[in-house]
Amino acid sequence: MNYILKSLEVISMNSKQLFNTRLKEDIGLRAYYSKYIFNSHFLLFLTITIGVFIYSLVGFIQDAEPSIWYLLIGSIVLSLSVMPSYRSLLKEADGLFLLPYESHMKTYFQGTLRYSLALNVVLMVLGVALSALLISINLSLSHIIIVVLAALVIYVFHLIIYRVAINSKWNHWSVIGLLFVTSVVTLFLTMMFPWLAPLIPVALIGLYIFFSKQVHTNLNWFRYINHEKDARNRYFRVVSMFANVAHMDGQYKRRRYLDKLLPNFKKDKFNKENMYEYLFYRSFMRDNDLPMIILRLIIIAAIIMIWLNIWWVSIVIGVFVIYLIVLQMNQIYSQQAYLLWPKIWPVKRSYIQESYIRYSNKLVVVLSLIIAVVFILVHLEQFYMAAILPIWGYLINRVLSKGIYKKESMLSD
Repeated sequence: MNYILKSLEVISMNSKQLFNTRLKEDIGLRAYYSKYIFNSHFLLFLTITIGVFIYSLVGFIQDAEPSIWYLLIGSIVLSLSVMPSYRSLLKEADGLFLLPYESHMKTYFQGTLRYSLALNVVLMVLGVALSALLISINLSLSHIIIVVLAALVIYVFHLIIYRVAINSKWNHWSVIGLLFVTSVVTLFLTMMFPWLAPLIPVALIGLYIFFSKQVHTNLNWFRYINHEKDARNRYFRVVSMFANVAHMDGQYKRRRYLDKLLPNFKKDKFNKENMYEYLFYRSFMRDNDLPMIILRLIIIAAIIMIWLNIWWVSIVIGVFVIYLIVLQMNQIYSQQAYLLWPKIWPVKRSYIQESYIRYSNKLVVVLSLIIAVVFILVHLEQFYMAAILPIWGYLINRVLSKGIYKKESMLSD
C-alpha cells in the first residue's frame, strides 16, 4: 500500500515538473517575441495613442448625457475583456505518452488554469478600465465597483467553464458565443439593477453544471491538443504583425477573388528578370495570414483616426501602420528567396532583389495611398499632409529592404 502511495506521489510530482517545464518554455517564447513587439518605436506610438485616446475619452465623458446605450456598450466592452482564453500547453505527443497518466494530471491542469488566468489579466484590466470610464456617465462609484466585482467573478468562472467545455461535444465558437451573450445580459442587468449581483455566481454555477454533465467520460486529449495548437496560432498571428514567426501552421490559402489582381506577364516577359515579381505577388495574395493582417491594420488605423480626429495623431498612426505593413511584406522575400525554386532554376540574387523592389514599392505605395485617402476623408482641411504617407512608405521600404539584403549576404556562403 505504501509503495502505491509513493508511486502516485512520484507521478504527481512529475506532473508538476512537466507543467513547470512547459510554463518556462511558453514564458521564454513570449519574452523572445515581446522584445520585438515592445520596441522603442511601438512604445512611443502606444504612449501617444493611449494618451490622446484617454484625453479625448475623458472630454467626451464630461460632456455626455446619461443614456442606456452607454451601459449597453460598456457591458459589451466588459464582456469582451472577460472572454476566456485557455492554454493547456499540451503537445501532439502528449496524446500518446501521457494517456496512461490521465488520472494523475490534476496538478498539471490546475497549473495551466492559473497560468491562463494570469495571461489574460492585462486585457481584462484594460477592458474594465475602459468600460468603467464609459458607464461612469450613468452610474455612481459604488455601483461601478459592484459591476467590476461581478466582472471579476465572471472572468474566473468563464475560464473554468470553458476548460470543461473543451472536453464536451460543444465547439469553440458555440461556447464563446454562449458565454459572451450571457455575460452581456448579466452585466447589463447588473448595471440596471445592482441587487441582482449576488445571483451571478448562482447562474455561473448552473452553467458550469450544465457543461459538466456533457463532458466525455475520459479526457479527449486530441481535442485539448488541437485547441492548444489553435490558441498558439492565434498568438503567433498577433506577433506576426511585428516580427517573422517560424512557428505558425498554414502558409498559403487560395483566394480566387484576388486572382484577377495578379500581373499577367506575356510569354516574352516571363523570364528570369521578371519571374520573381510574379511569385512575390502570388505569395502575397495567397499567404495564409498576411493580406488579412494588413487589412486589419488599415481598419484599425481608420477607426483610431476617426475616433481621435486629431490630424497630427492620424499622421503618427498612419506612419506607424505603414511601418508595420512594410515589416510584414519583408517576410515574402524570405519565403521565396530561400525556397527550393532558385535551385531548380538558379538566377542571380540581383534579379530576385530587383523584382522584390519593384513588387514592394508598388504595393507599399498603393497601401499608403489607401491610408492617405482615409486621412483626407477624416481631415479634409489638412489634405496636403497626406502626401507624407506614400513618401514615407516608399522611403521606409527602401531602407528595410536593404536590411534584408545585408542579412542575406552575411548568411550566404
